[in-house]
Amino acid sequence: MMWSPDLRKRMRLIALAFAVGLGHGCSSTTTTDAGPDSIGAVVFSLHIIQTVPGALFSFTQLVEVRDPLGASRNVRPDWSSTSSSVATVDSFGFIRVLASGTTRIIARKGNHADTLLIQAARVTFSDVTVGSALTCGLTTVSDVFCWGAVPLYDSLTGKGPFFLSARGPVKLAHVAGVQRVTIGFEHLCALANQAALCWGGNRLGMLGLGTSDTLFHPTPTTVPGLAVSALEAGSFFTCGRESGGGVRCWGYNSNGEIGDSSYETFRPQPVSVRGGIQFATVTTGQTHACGLDGGGIAYCWGNGVGGITGPASSTPACLQVSSGPKCTIPVPVDTGLPFSAIDTWANHTCGLAAGGAGWCWGVNGSWQLGSQTADYSGQPVLVSGNVPFTSIVTAASHSCGLAAAGAAWCWGDNSAGQIGNGQVQFGARYSTPVAVVGGYSFSFLRGGGNVTCGKVVAGRVYCWGDNFNGEVGDGSDFTVRERPLPVEVVGQQ
Repeated sequence: MMWSPDLRKRMRLIALAFAVGLGHGCSSTTTTDAGPDSIGAVVFSLHIIQTVPGALFSFTQLVEVRDPLGASRNVRPDWSSTSSSVATVDSFGFIRVLASGTTRIIARKGNHADTLLIQAARVTFSDVTVGSALTCGLTTVSDVFCWGAVPLYDSLTGKGPFFLSARGPVKLAHVAGVQRVTIGFEHLCALANQAALCWGGNRLGMLGLGTSDTLFHPTPTTVPGLAVSALEAGSFFTCGRESGGGVRCWGYNSNGEIGDSSYETFRPQPVSVRGGIQFATVTTGQTHACGLDGGGIAYCWGNGVGGITGPASSTPACLQVSSGPKCTIPVPVDTGLPFSAIDTWANHTCGLAAGGAGWCWGVNGSWQLGSQTADYSGQPVLVSGNVPFTSIVTAASHSCGLAAAGAAWCWGDNSAGQIGNGQVQFGARYSTPVAVVGGYSFSFLRGGGNVTCGKVVAGRVYCWGDNFNGEVGDGSDFTVRERPLPVEVVGQQ
């Protein structure tokens, strides 16, 4: 669903440093003269990268020149590539992948050097998911490739995570039989053959292993005792839908997002959502979750769920807080309408009703509900514009829907070009759906952060919106911070 906002800030600072200087950037490392006797080692943080043609990334922050005692030197190494037809590297450590194949990037200073192996090949994506500063795609051979602020672990040294600013897909993991990947603030989970496999941070029990710790877990690990047909990650929690319709959640729970009738700080292993509701679908927001039962009735739980039947004070499982009702068990959303689909990402939720009408509720500061109502609406409001949708998705402060023939429409905030109308308009907001420019026919859309991605009927993935950390994945220079029109993710077959 998302990736850490603190990480997002750090990666933006790195990207700002990259964007200053000649070409596409310069190192934040100041070069000083160093004789060969003052150098003890040159060390890469990572030693193997699997990526695609067209990708661009920087190793400026991921190489260290050390003195003979092991202390870091404020010195820039000399760079070279053993096969410039596969990838080139400039004097600042920016690596541009040009073609499929293998090359070694060498960082050298004096008599000392270290080597990065780059393996590049084109991929075909079957799905894509969008986080806050990270976007990931599933390939047809069960690989997970990500772009943006990518957390990588060095297979040679066993150290990590190291965050690579990647403006193009980089392989993060291989999960046999993977069907879906979902992104939290500090963790990721994958659905494969009814198993949930999670990796990343675990300080609030987000990996579902029955424990919590401050380590980074680099390998997708099966959540024990769980068989699910759907999987969604919230900020610091995850929910899975079992084949019979029950939902089990784990992780952070201070807002009641686990749905077990408690405000326990966290649940390090899956627990059943209370209420006995058999869900047909489940979706997670930043600190809340929602689902549809077999009749299309929407239920939500957690913080700011909105739309509950009756005042929160009359619902024992709910508290009234500034962001709306905070409920520890699923409560019905008061629409009087059955939904065929529901989606939430951050602090607002949208559902698709009969005839393709979109209804949204929650935070509305950027008119992401499709209405010029107050900054928050606890009751679902009809998306304006009378566009009949076949699917609907949400993101941080905008929403999108697919209409007839796969046309994409978006509304809400357009400060990073996430509406897809060809403009970047800081502070601009749209309450009525706007047609995404380009005439593309999409088979599905995915929203997250300030980015929207979709797979066109012809088979390739396109993204648009915020590109500060490379979330769009088009291989553009670090100076290209927004993409207000759909652009193709590089390296696809």
